[in-house]
Amino acid sequence: MDESSIAGPLMWPADEPWPVCTAVHPKGRGHLLSDVHLRRRITHATRGRDCTAEELLLRRGLTSRLHVPDLRDADPLPLPAVARLHTRDVPDLVGPDGCDLLQVFWCPFEAHGPTAPSRSPSRGGGPRTPAPY
Repeated sequence: MDESSIAGPLMWPADEPWPVCTAVHPKGRGHLLSDVHLRRRITHATRGRDCTAEELLLRRGLTSRLHVPDLRDADPLPLPAVARLHTRDVPDLVGPDGCDLLQVFWCPFEAHGPTAPSRSPSRGGGPRTPAPY
């Protein structure tokens, strides 16, 4: 896996912990990402027309609820990978000396502001492991 990708597979150095968000977020209730995607597909498909009975039932079932009962607000969450970009594939993308890869992660919770966590660019090398999700 040596190609740039958006929302595709991402490898991380085996000897480094996977990036997590350590900010305290209210995690007691929320929407599954698959539910968010389904709601968006239904919304897009029904522009200019009424929802079918099946679409209405599906939308009613997409409610905010408790998905992981033992998850506390202060527990760290693995950050989903958004993009893997090699400098050779993106014009004008320049990293620090010796770095040729930018891997972008995202916290699915609301704004972090100036305290947003960040990581330095990868210098490559070493064994890699796939995303933990």
